Amino acid sequence: MSGKPEFVGKMNFYLAAVDAKLVTDGDSPSIGLILCRGKNGLVVEYALRDVNKPMAVSEYKVLPPKIASALPSPTSLRRVWMTLTKLMSHNPKGPNQAEGARFK
Repeated sequence: MSGKPEFVGKMNFYLAAVDAKLVTDGDSPSIGLILCRGKNGLVVEYALRDVNKPMAVSEYKVLPPKIASALPSPTSLRRVWMTLTKLMSHNPKGPNQAEGARFK
C-alpha cells in the first residue's frame, strides 16, 4: 500500500481540527506528516500543490530510534484521536462552533 492523494485531504482536516481545538497563542504552527510505505513524487506534487498548511509526505521502512523516540506514542495519538472524534460527534455545528471545548 502506498500513499494516496486523499490522505492530504484527511491531513488537512486533522490540522484544521488541531488548530481550532488545541493550538494556543504560544504554540508553533501545526505540521502534517504523512508516512507511507511507498510514494510517487508526481502524485505528491499534485496532491500538495494547493495546500496552504505545512505538510510533508515521506516514504519509510523503519524509523530510526532517535526519531521514533521523539514522536508521540501510538497510545497517545489514539487518545487524542478518540477525544477529537468524540468532540466532533457531539458538536453538530462543526469544529469552530464548540463552546469552551478543550482537550485535556
